[in-house]
Amino acid sequence: MLLGRYQIEETLGSGGFGTVVKAFDSQLKRTVAIKSLNPSLSTIDPTQYRSHEERFRREAEAGARMGVHSNLVAVYDQPAASDGTLYLCLEYVSGGTLADRLRGGALPLADALRITEDAARGLLAAHVHGIVHRDVKPANIFLAADGHAKVGDFGIAQIDDLSGRTSTTAGHPGTPLYMSPEQEHSSAYVRPSSDQYSLGLVLFEIVTGRIYKRLEPRQAATLLAQQPAGVAALVQRMIASDSGERFESMADVIVGIGDVVRSPGTISPGLIGITPPLSDDDITTRHVTPHVNLSPGPFVAPPPRAPSEPQYRRRAVLIGVGVLAVGGGAAGLAATALHGKETTVVTVTPQSAAAIATATMTTVAVAPTASDVPPTTMPPTLAAVTLAPIIPPSTPVPTILPPTPAPPTSSPATAPPALSNGITGSFAKTIKVGTKDFTEEFIVGNMYKLMLEQAGAKVNYKENLGGTPVCQAAMQKGDIDLYPEYTGTGLATVLKQPTIGLTAQQTYDQVAKGYKDQYNFVWLAPAPMNDTQALAMTQAGSQKFGVKTISDMVAKASQLTMIGPPEFQTREDGLPNIMKAYGTFKLKQYLGVDFTLKYRGLINGQADVAVAFATDGDIAANRLVMLQDDKHLFPVFQITPVVTQTALNANPGIWDALNKVSPLLTDKVMATLNYEVDSKKREPAAVAKEFLTNQGLLTK
Repeated sequence: MLLGRYQIEETLGSGGFGTVVKAFDSQLKRTVAIKSLNPSLSTIDPTQYRSHEERFRREAEAGARMGVHSNLVAVYDQPAASDGTLYLCLEYVSGGTLADRLRGGALPLADALRITEDAARGLLAAHVHGIVHRDVKPANIFLAADGHAKVGDFGIAQIDDLSGRTSTTAGHPGTPLYMSPEQEHSSAYVRPSSDQYSLGLVLFEIVTGRIYKRLEPRQAATLLAQQPAGVAALVQRMIASDSGERFESMADVIVGIGDVVRSPGTISPGLIGITPPLSDDDITTRHVTPHVNLSPGPFVAPPPRAPSEPQYRRRAVLIGVGVLAVGGGAAGLAATALHGKETTVVTVTPQSAAAIATATMTTVAVAPTASDVPPTTMPPTLAAVTLAPIIPPSTPVPTILPPTPAPPTSSPATAPPALSNGITGSFAKTIKVGTKDFTEEFIVGNMYKLMLEQAGAKVNYKENLGGTPVCQAAMQKGDIDLYPEYTGTGLATVLKQPTIGLTAQQTYDQVAKGYKDQYNFVWLAPAPMNDTQALAMTQAGSQKFGVKTISDMVAKASQLTMIGPPEFQTREDGLPNIMKAYGTFKLKQYLGVDFTLKYRGLINGQADVAVAFATDGDIAANRLVMLQDDKHLFPVFQITPVVTQTALNANPGIWDALNKVSPLLTDKVMATLNYEVDSKKREPAAVAKEFLTNQGLLTK
């Protein structure tokens, strides 16, 4: 029983910063989610601990200010614990996150529009209470059992009135892949339109299955052009680089979604729960399914406002729950939310007043003020708006010149029989290249794409599909022809065969034979790199304790502190697995932290051994020592192109093009490339291109 009233039912998530559990509140008889902050973080990184303390406080404050809303994850309580552990009691949302859903690829358009509308309603409710979320992304949009969405995790929200305040100390926190330009590059207080930009990127991802900022501008524009015109126009307006060219407020986004739904040929309104057009007299404020006054006709955007132009508006005051009273015509409205001594102005169009009333569960009373003259020109439709991608500027990758490797012992010496016809450079069909969902895959996948294009192939590149099961299913369905996979992963996850104790050659031979026999897929030449589980020490630590192998570490375990993910202590392939192979031992201490902190704790001397992966960028950057797995416990994970036999038959040139890449990918090279992306925040495509160019493999 936690805190005397919460019966823990299961762990929903765990990391170095804390844990989230599902629990039953025995006093109020309801299921809740409880978030706790890891106390050990205060000793590993006091600065990070204070930062997360502030996030807890900020999330609680935001929840208290916003109250209960059907499209926001409710904050119930911030209970205190006698041992000083911080807790936050939240509404339990049973359907997981949007990020979980997107691991399977793009969603149906009906779902995409419903989820985006729900998120917009939740964000609008936050905005009128003076709160800008600043971290709108799929992982912070939660899905209820009925499919509707709720916005959560306001831990880095900007909570303040924006008037009269123009700057912060230094930039903004958030997730770079979903940040607006102003949030990413400016120290000024961000406006609610920053959340609109982030939500636009989320909508792009929902309908295309791709992360916008990981794409080249041409790729993004092509994918968006494949969507219905209204959807493409909606996204373009939301992600305009100039915040003045976006919608006036989230209320206008809601109205725009309704207009898209009713656009001919898009989708039936009844499929997503947005009501058909209503008259002003029909508008009611409902607690569960708020309705928007949707005007009939095609979707025409409110005119963009240049930064120097006056905002033509009327002023509306939100004065609590009551009856909607809307004043007569003008081009815009500024809704003012009163909370305590703070006042927040949200600029909207007249059509959006109803949306504010319904989305925020409040009354809008309109007091007319002098109107400025609106612009004389209107863009014909949103389809005319130019897509403005936000791609970070690239910097050169240092030339990486690994020693010329000998041919991997585990690679086939010659092409398989189906390819030994003397034709090594022909491509008859477009080649569909996919990747899994993490940095190393993005880099190598881009290498495959570039090498195939260099050889003359036409490539349809599908990045970030998901994990191994998703990519395997895509191969079997013919959605992709090839992707980078790891020998140990294929053997264990797909073929369900044991991997422990196998050499690299044995692992490759078994996975290649199994894939050929069961799926008619071919494993080409593996890279010499081995992205296996590992243990690392600093050079000084290795010398101090005389530890070079895992057997050495086991012998000195009582003197050593290990740092790594909390679950490694109990996970079957973690410490228990090491003890099965090397014998039982007891560490001096195990520090469970977030993966982003494990190397910092090792370098700072707070730990002696870190749980690692062989190609982690921090290993090369800090010249760490990898402990030798002298009993061959950890499986071998050599990255390899896996290709359907059908694709190889139609495109024999695949073999030569990709087998030129594999020998270059050593542990050291891959660790350096990963570091360029993960630590220096470079684009995987740029890193891949410059590496191949430096190796002399790209000439165009």
